[in-house]
Amino acid sequence: MLVTLSFFTAMIVTNDVALISFAPLTLLLFQGSEPRSTIITLVAQTVAANLGSMMTPIGNPQNIYLYSAFELELGEFLTAIAPYGIIGFLASITPCMLIPNTKATLGKAADSKVDTRLALAYGFLFLLALACVGRVVSWELCVLITLIGCLIFDRSVLKHLDYSLLITFACFFIFVGNIKHVQVIASTLQSIVVGREILVSALASQVISNVPAAIMLSGFSSNGIGLLVGTNIGGLGTPVASLASLITLRVYGRSRDAQTGRYLLWFTAINLALLVLFLGLASLLSL
Repeated sequence: MLVTLSFFTAMIVTNDVALISFAPLTLLLFQGSEPRSTIITLVAQTVAANLGSMMTPIGNPQNIYLYSAFELELGEFLTAIAPYGIIGFLASITPCMLIPNTKATLGKAADSKVDTRLALAYGFLFLLALACVGRVVSWELCVLITLIGCLIFDRSVLKHLDYSLLITFACFFIFVGNIKHVQVIASTLQSIVVGREILVSALASQVISNVPAAIMLSGFSSNGIGLLVGTNIGGLGTPVASLASLITLRVYGRSRDAQTGRYLLWFTAINLALLVLFLGLASLLSL
């Protein structure tokens, strides 16, 4: 159930948010359980969030960017990504078979209250963001209304934004734009990327993460679908391949009695196996 929730929720609220929501819940539910149960569940949830998020244009940052940058049609997007999503769901729940058949001890949750006014405000802004991705509303209007909404309802949130990440993305755009004007470098990168978009973007994601890989490589190829598939597959593999994977690792690492080394072994084994599987699937589908 936890893995399935992560898979389908990521389609709507992104893989990062799905794991921020469900990874702590897993740690709460598995308090006092055998460590392997917690570790495998968290790894499977991470895989599920990364693979489930590929199914929609709003599922993760690289999808949002590539869908907009290459002006992809929804039908074109779904046709290209559906086979990977279907196999991805089966692949994400398969590791659950490795969980020991032991009873979990339910932990106690602290009482909390929902701010209805704030929930409604953010619900509206979320729908506005969906309309923006669907090209119903311009991004300028979406940004303006979101900023005004935050200032009115929750101005403190503006203090906690990851501005360094936003600046990093801006620098990537500047970097790619500049590199495209250096003929020797641009032609070399194009010769490497063109025709190998899926493989190159998947491998680049292992080192620089899939969102920066999507931004960087988009300047040297016109094959948006290839980059879309490659960067989504590339979310598997190393912990740095996807920001969502690092979120789960960070949440688990801060938990009591965390066995980070053991977690990384399970994570690497499962993710590398799935990375090879999906690259093989991509090769078959491209024949």
